[in-house]
Amino acid sequence: MKEMMNEFLHQIGDHLSGPRKPFFIDTADPSKRSEEDILRFVEMLPRLAEKFQVYLGFKLARELFSLRGRWHS
Repeated sequence: MKEMMNEFLHQIGDHLSGPRKPFFIDTADPSKRSEEDILRFVEMLPRLAEKFQVYLGFKLARELFSLRGRWHS
């Protein structure tokens, strides 16, 4: 997933100008992903937010908030 997002940012994000475009992300069922994979995704969000208005699917957001609590403990 990280490689795909890096390529997306390089091929598309680097060429955008003007106001940030909406970008919706829903990974369907994050419980099937490893904690490390989710953390890498969370670390990529600020880079996405530089070029896009990022919207997370509810189920993903709930999982990230849960993980964030464990991550910052």
